[in-house]
Amino acid sequence: MAPDVPAAQNLIPAYERLDPQVLIEVLTLMPRDGALAGEDYLLNAYNQFRSVSSISGVLYTSSHDGEEKELFSDVYRVGGKKNKRRLPDELVNVIPSRDSITVHMKEANMGQGLYDFDYVYDGSDIALTIRNLDTMRMIFKVLDPGGLEFRFLFVPVDDQILLY
Repeated sequence: MAPDVPAAQNLIPAYERLDPQVLIEVLTLMPRDGALAGEDYLLNAYNQFRSVSSISGVLYTSSHDGEEKELFSDVYRVGGKKNKRRLPDELVNVIPSRDSITVHMKEANMGQGLYDFDYVYDGSDIALTIRNLDTMRMIFKVLDPGGLEFRFLFVPVDDQILLY
């Protein structure tokens, strides 16, 4: 299902390395409108990915009781695993080819923890990988550090954006 673009070539080896118990793929086309309509749409998209504090308040519908609940809260950038001081979102004027930030995030079911947000830009497509840096627990240990990975690929296609 992954798009046939150079930025996607790392996806399959990464999935094989993880040997996931669960793998969910989503492919969607979005119109290039709003902040994504102008000439600087890639820079705007990149800066939206970096605006991690905007993740706070994202809702989901609970399969248990059918109610909407907050999935992520208290999301902010920190200086690193050892420097957990809250930092503001940092936007850029030029998209770097590679960058990483450390993010504190409280997830509704697993609690709070630190995550690595790794950004790669190849001149046309933007890739974002999010990995947990801490052990994830519910009542018991669920995942070791690095055991959870989200990968996003942002690919311009004519007047639309393909998000994988």
